[in-house]
Amino acid sequence: MKRVASLLLGRPLEAVVIAFRIAEATGMGTLAKRIAEQIRERGFCLVFAAELERCWPSEEIEPTKREEEIEAFAKAHGWNAFILTSESGIRAIFRPQKVGNNQ
Repeated sequence: MKRVASLLLGRPLEAVVIAFRIAEATGMGTLAKRIAEQIRERGFCLVFAAELERCWPSEEIEPTKREEEIEAFAKAHGWNAFILTSESGIRAIFRPQKVGNNQ
């Protein structure tokens, strides 16, 4: 399965459209909708390891690459991702990007 983030980086618009179609089919679309809803309601969304694992399986993706893909997913949706790793697992906090923010 191709990763959305790797399709987005340096690719033409058609590849971006395909990437978003893949995302919808692989559960990332569902995750994106949930994050967007939580951001509208609370201003942030906390996503725990189990949900991140469904979209970015740790057995298939090296940890640094996994974090890069989560950050690319966030950026593609107009959010920032703050990734926290501890002995209890990984989690990510998604927040909207501020206007003029280049992160």
